[in-house]
Order: sequence, then C-alpha cells, then structure tokens
Amino acid sequence: IYVGLGLLAQPYALQRGGWVVLVFMGLCGLMCAYTGKLVVKCFANMDMTEYMSRGGATWSNLADYLIGPYGQAVVTLLTVTEFFGAGCMAMLMTWRNVAALVPGAEMKWIAVGVTCLVIPSLMLESFGDLAIFSLLGAVAKLLTATLPVIIYCFWKGPAENAAPQYDYVNHETLPMALGVIMLAYSAHACLPSVYNSMEHPKQFPLVVVAAFACMFLMYGVMGGFGYLVFGNTVSPVITQDAADAAQLPWEQALVTTVLCLVSWATYSTTVPVVAVLTDFVSPLV
Repeated sequence: IYVGLGLLAQPYALQRGGWVVLVFMGLCGLMCAYTGKLVVKCFANMDMTEYMSRGGATWSNLADYLIGPYGQAVVTLLTVTEFFGAGCMAMLMTWRNVAALVPGAEMKWIAVGVTCLVIPSLMLESFGDLAIFSLLGAVAKLLTATLPVIIYCFWKGPAENAAPQYDYVNHETLPMALGVIMLAYSAHACLPSVYNSMEHPKQFPLVVVAAFACMFLMYGVMGGFGYLVFGNTVSPVITQDAADAAQLPWEQALVTTVLCLVSWATYSTTVPVVAVLTDFVSPLV
C-alpha cells in the first residue's frame, strides 16, 4: 500500500535535494513509523463496545470517540477525499504504464480496460482478502527497485556518457524533495483497515517497524543508485531514463519487463486504496 506511486520518483527526490535527502528519508521513515504505532495505541485504548456495529477501528469512529460527531464528520471528509485522490492518482499511473507497453492502443480503451479490472475488487468481503494483491505487488515493487542497481553494474550506455553531476544539498528545491519523500510514506489512513484484518493485532507495532524499515531500504536503493547513475539529469520517473539508455536487446527487454512490473505494482496499489475507501464509505450508507 505504501510502496507505490512514490517508488520511481525517489531518484528525482535526490536530484531536487541532493545526497542529504537520504538522511531526511531515514528521518521521515522513523517519524512515520512512530506515528503509525501511535495510531494503534489510540485504537487499543478505545472502548469498542458501541463501535463494533459501525465498522470497529476506523478513523471516523476514533474521531467520534475523542471529539464528538462534528470531529467525526471533518475527519471522515478529509480521509475520504485523501483516498479518492490517491485512487485517481493510482489509476492514472496505471493507465500511463500500460500505455507504454501497448503504444498503439488508444488511451480511452486502456482506461476502460484497467478500470474494469479494478471493479471486481469491490466484491471482496474484507481487507484481508486483498493479501494476494499486496503480496504480488510487493514482489513487483522489490524487483523494480533493483533496476538502477542493474543499470549501474551492467549497462554500458550510461557509463559511456559524460560523468553525471551531483549535489550534496540543493537548498532551493529541497522542500520539493521532502514532499516527494512524504508522498512515498503517506498511507496512514489505511492502517485501521489493516489493523482490523490482522489475526494477531498485538503484533501490529512490530509489523509497522518492519514495514518502514523495508520501505527505507527500497527507497534508499532506488533513489541512491538512480541518482548515482543519472545524476542531476534524472527524470521524475526513472523508467523514462532507463528506456532512453537501453541499447542492447536484453536491456530493452529488461525495461519492458520493469514496465510490466510497475503496471502491476500500481494496479496492486489501486485495489487496496479502493477497498479502504469502500471501508470508509460503507458504514455511512
């Protein structure tokens, strides 16, 4: 859920902020892991007796428990808006990735086809049923994160070009880099649904720490090696640079494979986002 839209943009974050962004990447990961555990503590201290029939551990129920019905309305509106926007972003990214795989197809038919593939996920009864999507999506994202490592170690094209330029810190665009990082770490609104679907909720704090540690490792590898290869010329999405640098047939095949993986990864992000949005809306109707 977390590792999705922001993964391919991590090299661009370093281009905007310099090598110091790796430090902020770790600090943001620690902060988000800590706040994630705080969320769990809040739900653990709730009196769930009156809320079990209204969805259990949800942001709206927590807001109602702490600050009453008006706070519940505000939190519900903000959370639904956030996930609606996230769902739209994930769908747009999926459309663009699929379009790169089938350049001859019209975008409107790609949009219709991908949307039809997402619709069956609305029939799943619980967030736990989405585990297979998350598992396959995690594998796809892990393999995608190795792309800049392969380029750095084996591709001759980037090495034959002029040596890339780097910055240790870029003060002017550092805030933009931090925004890219926080986008990659932003999915706290889904934590209640994950918590509700766990068989052993007491292990959730450990799961949060392990998840953010893995995220930092993936983002660090993707961002560090991507910036090391392409320097300050890296594009907002590194697959564009990889496609331009691919010369040999196996390199072009690798880029095509990565685009397939990215398409599945964005799809696997879209499905849980839509499911969480459904979890928020269904108790209200």
